[in-house]
Amino acid sequence: MWKSSFALTLFLIAGVAPASAAPRTFTDDLGVTHTFEGKPKIVAWSYLAISLFHLGLKPDQLAGVYGQWGGEASDLDVTDPTGESSFISDPSPEDLQFLASTVNLSPGCLPGERCMTIDTTLLADVKVDAFLTLGYRHEVRYITEYVPEIERITGKPVIFIDVSQTGPDCRPGNDDRCYGKSMIDLINQLRTLAEALGIDIPRSVDNDQREMCEAAAEFQQIAGDAHSRGVRAMAAYFGLGPDESTFLANPPDDMVLRMFEELGLPLMHVDCALEANQTSCPLGFFWETVSNRAFFGNCTASTLAECADAQPKYPVDFWLYDDRQTLDVLNPEFAQSTFPDKALRAGQYAYWAIGGGALSYRHATEILQIVGAALSKAKRIHRGTSCIPEVDVSGIAHRTVGLDGGEYACFDEDFHRDEYLECPAVYSSDESLETGAVVGIVVGAIAGAILVACLAVAALRRKKSNAQKDLSESIDSVQKETI
Repeated sequence: MWKSSFALTLFLIAGVAPASAAPRTFTDDLGVTHTFEGKPKIVAWSYLAISLFHLGLKPDQLAGVYGQWGGEASDLDVTDPTGESSFISDPSPEDLQFLASTVNLSPGCLPGERCMTIDTTLLADVKVDAFLTLGYRHEVRYITEYVPEIERITGKPVIFIDVSQTGPDCRPGNDDRCYGKSMIDLINQLRTLAEALGIDIPRSVDNDQREMCEAAAEFQQIAGDAHSRGVRAMAAYFGLGPDESTFLANPPDDMVLRMFEELGLPLMHVDCALEANQTSCPLGFFWETVSNRAFFGNCTASTLAECADAQPKYPVDFWLYDDRQTLDVLNPEFAQSTFPDKALRAGQYAYWAIGGGALSYRHATEILQIVGAALSKAKRIHRGTSCIPEVDVSGIAHRTVGLDGGEYACFDEDFHRDEYLECPAVYSSDESLETGAVVGIVVGAIAGAILVACLAVAALRRKKSNAQKDLSESIDSVQKETI
C-alpha cells in the first residue's frame, strides 16, 4: 500500500512542478503588443539599457546598444570609465562598464553630441529578439530613418517607449487624449517591461525604491518650506547673449518637472501666447520662446547686464537650468553678464535632468537629493505672487494643459503623487532569489510536505499491520495453551 502512496506523492510533485514558462507580453506606447519567451536578447538606446541595468538586466541578455553614452553636451571620456564628468546625469563608471560589455552599434558617436546614427551592418550580425527605442509624441527619437531597416533585419516591430505622454487612448492621431508622464510612470513602465523580458529583478531594486521614497518625502518637506517663504521656480534653456532667445519649459511635458510638481515644488508654468490656429507653444510642445531682451523688461541697452535690475517677465526665485548648459551656467561670468538674472546671481539654481537620463529609482533619488539641497537654501527675491489653490497637480487635466504663464499651484499634499511616497518593506539583505529559485523552493516545500505526510501514513499503516500481527500471534498462542 505504501508503494501506491509514494507513487501518489510523485504524481502530486509532478503536478506542482513548474511547466515551461508561459509567454509574456508587453504593450508599448504605439499600442503594439510584443510577446517574449525565456530571456530574449535585446538592443537598446544607451540610457534605456542603463535604466534596465538598474532593474537587474545582465550583460548576457544585452545584445547591443546605440546612441551616445553621455549627454549632448557632455565632457565624459568613455575610454576612461574611472574619469569624472561635469554633468550629473552622465552614466556612472559602473554604468559605462555595463555598456562596454556589449556591441556598440553607434561606434562613431561620442558624448557631447547628438547621436543620430546606427550601424545596421553591425546590427545584422547580432542576434536580436527585441529592439528598444524611445521618443516623444509617438515618434522614435534620433534614429527615425533607420526604423524600417531595423524592423527588416530583426523581423519584428521596434518597442517604443514615449517619454513625454501617456494615457489609455494616447495613440498617434489622438494627441488631445494624451497627458504628461511623470518620472514614476516611466520607472513603473520599464519595470513592467523588465518583467516581460524575463529580467530577474533583485531585492536591491526594492531598496532603491525605498531610498527614492525617503528622498521624495524629504523633497516634499523642502518644497513646502519653499512655498512658505514665497519662493517660485522655473525651468529653462538660456539664450547666450542679448539678441538670443531663452526657452522656458512647460511643466506638463517633462517627466522630471512632473515629479517636482507632484511633490509640491512651486513651479511656474509658461505662457505660450497661442495664436488662433495654434494648439501648442510656437516652437512646438514643451517650450515658450522669449527673447532675452524681452525677458529683461524689453531691454534696449547694448548688454543685458545694464538691464539686470529691470522687472523680468517672470519673478523666478529659483532656476532649474537645462543639464546640457551645465558648463555655461557654472561659469562665474554667466550670471554676471550672459544672463544676469537676480536668482542666478544669488546662486539660487540647480540642474534639471531634462529627459530624465536613466529612468530608475536610483537616478530619481539622486535628482531629488541634489535639487532639494539647493532649494532648501533659496529665498524669495522678487515681489510676492499668490499661488493657485485647489490645483490637482497629479490629475489628468493639469498634466494635459497646466496653468497660465507665471501661475503655480499651492502646496497641498492631498494632490501629491502617492507613488513617490509608497515605500516597500525593508529587507535584511540585498541579495535576491530569482523567480525560478523561488518557485523551486515553494515546489520543494510542497513536495516535501506531501512526501512526509505519505511516509507518515505508510508508517502508521505498517505499525497497525504489525500490531494486528502481534495480536493474532498472541491469540494463537493462547488458543494453543488452552488446548
